[in-house]
Amino acid sequence: MFIGDHQPVEHHTTNGKAYDLRAIVGDGDTEMLCPIRYVYDYLPFQINWLKPQPLSSGLFWEDKQGSCRRGESLNSILLDTRAASLPLHTGLYPFRQNKYWRASEQATKELLVLFAGDERCRGILLSNKKSMASLAEEQLGSSIMDTYSRFTSYMSAEAEDKRTQLLAQCVVLLFMFDGKPRARHGR
Repeated sequence: MFIGDHQPVEHHTTNGKAYDLRAIVGDGDTEMLCPIRYVYDYLPFQINWLKPQPLSSGLFWEDKQGSCRRGESLNSILLDTRAASLPLHTGLYPFRQNKYWRASEQATKELLVLFAGDERCRGILLSNKKSMASLAEEQLGSSIMDTYSRFTSYMSAEAEDKRTQLLAQCVVLLFMFDGKPRARHGR
């Protein structure tokens, strides 16, 4: 399923549920939506004692009936996950996504290219016995925006272009150094 930059999607079915992804953003925001390729419902059945409690805040642009308004923002778009019937198990609603996700993705790739091409990174082994360079190469060969790289787009929705890029590269550093690097002997 793709929506956003890649292929338009009208419906996607997972576990017998249909998702109408056209409804996730307003008409003018479709161009700015980061592609959604995967939907996972970690709680596919209703548990009576586990129900999200609505949280009220002016930051979430919610009216008294709980429906989304298209709040104005310079740096983010509103994601109406309920209108798209996406699985939602939280009282935090609605969500926003940074408009500069492409800049975030580019900054992520640029830093990974530097790690992959740096000969010194070949001599630094991680706890999984891979070098930092090979881990970076592995990440470049994967769909980066479907993993940790999306963090910046959602957790820093109101960040401007340059800040989004810097935050994305910080996330790469956190990912790369999470493996507890240690220098290989003999180099």
